Amino acid sequence: MPHPGKAFGLEYHSGPKVVRKGNLVAANAAIGIGDALTLTSTGEVDRTAAGDVQIYGVATEQKGASDGGDIECILTLPGMEWLIRADGVINRTHVGNLADLIVAARDANTLRSNMQLDSAAPGAATAQLKIIDIWKQIDNDFGDATPVLLVSIQESFHGA
Repeated sequence: MPHPGKAFGLEYHSGPKVVRKGNLVAANAAIGIGDALTLTSTGEVDRTAAGDVQIYGVATEQKGASDGGDIECILTLPGMEWLIRADGVINRTHVGNLADLIVAARDANTLRSNMQLDSAAPGAATAQLKIIDIWKQIDNDFGDATPVLLVSIQESFHGA
């Protein structure tokens, strides 16, 4: 369950769940639990960059910078839904809009991801995430400062 008021990256919510090990690039970025991962041209995985980068999977474990080796992740398949915290206000009118990830270093204490949904411009023509709805919980609603949202991966390596 997401921590109140803190970024936590992507958290699996529902849909077909396939967990796989991916081979990290040798000079991988530090990866937090819940970080989005991308597949490189060499067939290895690394932490996703912000912007128009296809998301291959979501890390279920942390890895230090340049650790290499394998990392376990949940593949981002069509029909899956994820939870993520927005970095600012999201309104009901944003449902169905696209938005990118904000990529930030993982939390040094919890080793969880600090990735968030970028609330600056929901509605972009191309973006990594699609806003489905607000996560139905007490003290979490449209118009709140940093709500937790239900999203799908719009730019997935495995199809949208």
